Parts: sequence; C-alpha cells; structure tokens
Amino acid sequence: MHRYHSRLKRWKSLKKPSMMEKWAYELAKLYHEAGMVAECLEECDDLILWFSEGKYVYQAMELKMKYKPLTPLQQENIYIRK
Repeated sequence: MHRYHSRLKRWKSLKKPSMMEKWAYELAKLYHEAGMVAECLEECDDLILWFSEGKYVYQAMELKMKYKPLTPLQQENIYIRK
C-alpha cells in the first residue's frame, strides 16, 4: 500500500476541486490496484452518482462489478447504454 500512497494522495487532490470524472475514475482504479476495495467502491459509486453516463461512468460500473453488483438504478443505466 505504501507504494501507492503518494499517487493516491495526488489523484485525490486532483479530484476535489472540480470532481472531473476522469480523475475520479483514475482514483478508483488506483484504489483497486492497491487492493483498497472499500475506497474503490466508494469512488465508483460517487462517480456514477455525480455523472450518470459517459465513458468513465461505464468504466467505473465495470470496475465496481468486479467486487459487487450494481444497484438496480445503476443496472438500469448500464442496460440503457447497451
């Protein structure tokens, strides 16, 4: 986890000012790579909630599904996309 600490801190700081979806997804992905499942899931859920659709939202949904199912509302969103 220590090898990810500085990158996590940097990504988290980039996310805060404007909550840009790319940085939020990259943070979720980095949590995933660091084995920080709860944090990854939280970032995925935040991204899905704030942005609803788009490339990074769908990637966050795919990432979340590695650990747990989407909520019914999230499932509806991903099926609309297909």
